[in-house]
Amino acid sequence: MENNTNVNNLHLLTQFKMNELEQMENFVQSRGGLVRFDDYMHEHNFGPGGFYSSRVNIGHDGHFRTKTLISGFSHLIYLAVKEMGLDSLPFVEIGGGNGAFKEGHKLYHPGKYVSIDASPRLTLQQKNHGGYSITADARDLPLSDDDRVVFSNELLDELPVRIFRLRRSQGQPYVSEEANIDSNLDLTYLPVEEDEFTTQYNEYLRQRKPKTRPNTVVSVSPDTQKVIQEMARIAGDGAVVIIDYGYKRNSLPYFEQKKRELPFFREDTKIKDLDEILRRPYQVDFTYNVDFQFVEWIAERLGLQFRIKYQHDFFYRLLIEHELGGEPYEPLILECNLLAAIIQPWLLYLVLFLKNVLIKKEKNKFT
Repeated sequence: MENNTNVNNLHLLTQFKMNELEQMENFVQSRGGLVRFDDYMHEHNFGPGGFYSSRVNIGHDGHFRTKTLISGFSHLIYLAVKEMGLDSLPFVEIGGGNGAFKEGHKLYHPGKYVSIDASPRLTLQQKNHGGYSITADARDLPLSDDDRVVFSNELLDELPVRIFRLRRSQGQPYVSEEANIDSNLDLTYLPVEEDEFTTQYNEYLRQRKPKTRPNTVVSVSPDTQKVIQEMARIAGDGAVVIIDYGYKRNSLPYFEQKKRELPFFREDTKIKDLDEILRRPYQVDFTYNVDFQFVEWIAERLGLQFRIKYQHDFFYRLLIEHELGGEPYEPLILECNLLAAIIQPWLLYLVLFLKNVLIKKEKNKFT
C-alpha cells in the first residue's frame, strides 16, 4: 500500500510539471509558435500561475533570501536617506517582497510608508506590516507627482529582458541577432527586427563604446527607461534609491554563446544554465544581472543626476551596531535622483576580517 501511494504521488508530481510545460508551450503556440525572450520571461514570472504571481516564497525557508530580511539593512537605508536630509519625506518601496524591509524601516522611520508590488501574493504579505500596500506595475505607478524617497531592492533584475548577439562593423558593436523561444521551449537566434528599442540600444553602444568580442551576448530590459522615469516622477525633488545585482564597467561581460549557457541569468540567486530554467516554466525565480552602465546612460537621457555610492561607505558605521554576516552583499547605489551599484563582496569580507582582528586585539588587552 505504501509503495502504491508513493507511485501515485510521483505520478501527480510528474503530471503537475507536465501541465506547466504544456501551459508554457501553449502560450508560445498562441503567439505563432515563436516569442521574443522578454515575452517568455514575463510569462514565466508574472503570467497566470507565474513564479512571482502565485508561487514566490521569500525567507530563510523559501526560494531565496535577501538582505531586506536583516533589520540592520533597513537601518542602513534609513541612515543613507537621513544623510541626504530627506528622512522627513514619505517613503515608497517598489517591489516590497514579503514586507520584512517595511517592518524594519518603520522602527527607524514611523512616517508615511507605501509599498507597491506587481505580485498580488506579495502585496498581501506586505499589508501585514502596516502602511499602504498596492498591487501595481512599476511602469505605471499609481501615485501623483510629489516629493518622496523611492526605494527598490532587486527590482531591475526582474524586468523582462531581450537577449542580443552583437557584431562589429568598422570597430563599432551593434545588435545583429535576437534570442527567441519556440514552442518546444528551445532558444534560437534570428536576425534582429529593428524597432524603437534596438535603435536606442545601438545608440547606447555607439556613444559608450563598450569593449566587446565577436559573438558577445547581452541581456537588457526595454522597460528600464519607463521604470526609472516613473520612479523619478513620483520622487519629485526627493531621491530614488536602487539596489541590485549587476556590473558597471567600460565593457560588456563577454559571453560567447556555447550550448546556450548564459551565465548572467540566475535561478534563486544562483547562476544557472539558461536551459535548466527553460525546462521549469513558472517554477523558479528568474532574474538577470543589470548593466548599470546602461542604467546610467538612461538616467542621463532623462535629465537625472546619477552617482554611484558603494555599499561599503555605509558598512563601517553599521558594523559597530549590527553583525551583517559574511555573505556577499549586493551593490548599493545612491544619489539625489538615482542610485545604482556594483557587486563587490570582497569589500565586505575585508571589513569583517579587519573588525575581527580589532576585536581580538581588544580581548588580548584584558587577558
